[in-house]
Order: sequence, then structure tokens, then C-alpha cells
Amino acid sequence: MSFKKILIFISFIGFLMFLPQPILALKTRVRMISTGVSRTVSGRVTSSVRFKSGRNGIIISLSGLSNAESVSYELTYNTNGITQGAMGTISNITNSTDSRELLFGTCSGGVCRYHTNITNAKLIITSKLKSGTTTRKSYRLKV
Repeated sequence: MSFKKILIFISFIGFLMFLPQPILALKTRVRMISTGVSRTVSGRVTSSVRFKSGRNGIIISLSGLSNAESVSYELTYNTNGITQGAMGTISNITNSTDSRELLFGTCSGGVCRYHTNITNAKLIITSKLKSGTTTRKSYRLKV
């Protein structure tokens, strides 16, 4: 192979690395009824998570928020042996959809410093529904 073909191949692989990639989630949570029959919780909040370009953060997309009183999210991960994270709560909900962007790092004064060597990344989304039910969805992130 010529040097030019190798350079084109490496450039193509590098381009693919920066495309957003979906994050796989655990199965839908099931609530047990007193009769022992299981069913999925109706009127729930659904979520999807994807990496930002460059994999230096995630974007959480939420829908069905009109069914919720509040939704909280907690991102935890280790970087160089130190536990880091971000959390927040959405309350006083006015829209049925919303999204949040969480970074693997810190920002101050418009300057962001991203963490490296990220391991054990986990996102937990907890929804308190108007029906009185609380649902929880966990994501294990492979950064």
C-alpha cells in the first residue's frame, strides 16, 4: 500500500471516532402488582443518552415529562482514582420534553477542563411520577 492510501485510511478511522454513538440501557423497569402479575409502569418518563462529539460528555434526552412531578439525574465516574460526578433535578415541569448536557470535567469562566482516564461511569435517572410511583433507570457508560 502506498503512503497516501494509508493516510486516507487512518483519516477515515479518525473521522468515525468522532461520530455520536448511542449508549445501551438496561431493560425497562417492571412494577409488581399485589396479585403477583407484572406490568410496565404506564405514564412513565422515557430517556435516551448519547455521547457528545469527542466523548467528553453525554446528552440526556427526556420525554413524557408531563407524567412526572420531578426527575433527578446523577452521573458518577472515576478519573485517575478520584470519584467525580454531576447531578441535578428538573422540577416545576412545563414541557413534555427536555434535555441536559453533562460533561466529564469542569467549566469555569467559559474555560472547560476535561477529565481523562475515565472508568466506572454510571448514570441514574429517577422519576417521581404524578401517579405516586417512583421509577429509576441506570446506564453503564463505556467512555
